[in-house]
Amino acid sequence: METGHAKNVANFGKIKTFVTGYGAAYAPANPKLVIAAITPKFTASDLAVKAVEPVHKPYKDAIDLRKTSFAPVNAILTSAFKVLKSSDGVSDTTVNDAFTLLKKIKGTNRPPKKKTGGSEPTPDSHSTSQQSYDMRLANIVDFIALLAATPQYTPNEVEIKVANLQAGAADLAVVNTAVATAYQPYSTALKNRDTELYAPETGLYDIAAKIKTYVSGITTLSATDKKLVTSLKFTKPLDKALHL
Repeated sequence: METGHAKNVANFGKIKTFVTGYGAAYAPANPKLVIAAITPKFTASDLAVKAVEPVHKPYKDAIDLRKTSFAPVNAILTSAFKVLKSSDGVSDTTVNDAFTLLKKIKGTNRPPKKKTGGSEPTPDSHSTSQQSYDMRLANIVDFIALLAATPQYTPNEVEIKVANLQAGAADLAVVNTAVATAYQPYSTALKNRDTELYAPETGLYDIAAKIKTYVSGITTLSATDKKLVTSLKFTKPLDKALHL
């Protein structure tokens, strides 16, 4: 998607160059369209687009680390549950409660799969994913607490001993929080970019459209000169994908 934003800025830069070349023939009444206004708009938009990638990578890295960290959880806790269930003296209530938590950890609170390909998260999609991981982590903590409160749970396997499970849950909490922390500057950069490029009336996209319309109506310009501007293409993401 970033290619589209950068292309919009590049084409706006071409517009700025072409209308400057028109000289006195380019004299819009709309103050947003004058060269003195579109020059800083180009600069601000260019900077806003370029500011996204430096904060996108830490967010992506945090997501990848969280995914990797949570990947073994289902197998490890399933093993712990089987040891619990195979232990003598464990009440049916405890087994049932552990099984209910395990089902939630493995299924109902699993974060939804997202399409790959570098697509940007919407505020809603990020929030949904973060809440899903938060809930999964809460159930993991509850599951381990149940094991810790069951004296009959004394596994010989090192990785499923209570102390190691608790340490693992603490590590998961750290990587989960890191995603939320990394999202904040990334979200701010996305909002700044989309505001500069796509805000109604003041965004680069709307200004470019008005410049093209104005240029098409300048009677002193040849069709060839007009086409330099009017043929330039601009794209806009769907409203639900914008961070405004």
